[in-house]
Amino acid sequence: MNILAVDTATRGMSVSVFSGGGCVVTHTGDNMRDQVALLLPLIKTALHDAGLGFHDLDLLAAATGPGSFTGIRVGLAAMQGIALSADLPLAGFSNFEIYKRQYGAEDGNAVLVILESHRKEAFCRLYPADGGAPEEPFQTDATGVLQRYAGGKKPAVIGNAIAVLEELSEHGFFVPRIPESFASEKSAQYLGRLALDAFAAAEENLPELCAGRPAVPFYIRPPDVNIPPTKKDAP
Repeated sequence: MNILAVDTATRGMSVSVFSGGGCVVTHTGDNMRDQVALLLPLIKTALHDAGLGFHDLDLLAAATGPGSFTGIRVGLAAMQGIALSADLPLAGFSNFEIYKRQYGAEDGNAVLVILESHRKEAFCRLYPADGGAPEEPFQTDATGVLQRYAGGKKPAVIGNAIAVLEELSEHGFFVPRIPESFASEKSAQYLGRLALDAFAAAEENLPELCAGRPAVPFYIRPPDVNIPPTKKDAP
């Protein structure tokens, strides 16, 4: 099973190639401004280093967000283009799932995934300790998290919103690991493992897997884009 996993939803880029059930190559980049120009060469380099070509792949796995509006669109467009040109199945996974994959609930803790939003308030989603369905995502800052869980059992906290994680750690939240940077995360490794988990759960049925996981953007708020009025709309 050969998988190409790509995450461009953060301020960095992460590309991993999986073969034989494990990750064989990971490359990262931290240049957010040039994702359009740099992503495809990064993918080609990763495949070359893994000794594979596009037609050797069995599955494409793409991060769908939430995160950078531009990054999400760049990554999904690239993966959709590869899927179309190489006739490959493509599945999408949210960045909440990607980070949750790093940390289980075996210790009885709920897990709060907190993701960078490029604004004061981070993207958050709680995964209950019993393994049930996650709660609806919400946006808040460190103060909001402290208020939300004041007086109750604190969830474990994981994600890439570095400043928020650091502040929560100082207030007694269990933070298993605080990233050094976005590029250091190598999030495509977790994405690839998530794809392998989903493949097994779908009983190795790729059409079923991809049908249940469309590679479409996962936005929590509208993009920060101002569309100029048309002549018809102008006063």
